Amino acid sequence: MTSSIDAKVQPKHLLLELLLASGDDALPVSHAVAAGAVFGISENHVRVTLARLAAQDMAQATERGAWRLGAAAQSLAQDVAHWRHTAQRLRPWNGQYVAVHCSALARSDRAATRQRERALHLLGFGELQRDFWLRPDNIEADIAAIRTRLHALGLEAQ
Repeated sequence: MTSSIDAKVQPKHLLLELLLASGDDALPVSHAVAAGAVFGISENHVRVTLARLAAQDMAQATERGAWRLGAAAQSLAQDVAHWRHTAQRLRPWNGQYVAVHCSALARSDRAATRQRERALHLLGFGELQRDFWLRPDNIEADIAAIRTRLHALGLEAQ
């Protein structure tokens, strides 16, 4: 019996995962190419994707043939790591919620809307109604810290 990968792995996602997993160590492009080959991604596609990630500041060449996460991806990586340790920051829920109301923000810019929704999801918010987001107030952080973090993640200021 042969097995196959049903879902096609996107080169961008694979490379970001590899860069994240490499931590402080540089990722040799040869390792990225080898990983890409496992998923049927050509060497050229890996190299082009790395160049595109670099243009978006998501990847950074550290030396010839080696890469690490760029500044834009570092912030996202920190947020993911932060959420992995959320259980340690939980406090008993007192029945209160933290809410974000976004109706004053334009929805015509789809990229901005996606970035806004990603920021809200990263901080645990769910959309109760259109443009009205909630999360239980059971994670240690005050409103000012939540607002600052949302803006850093791309939520537009009103």
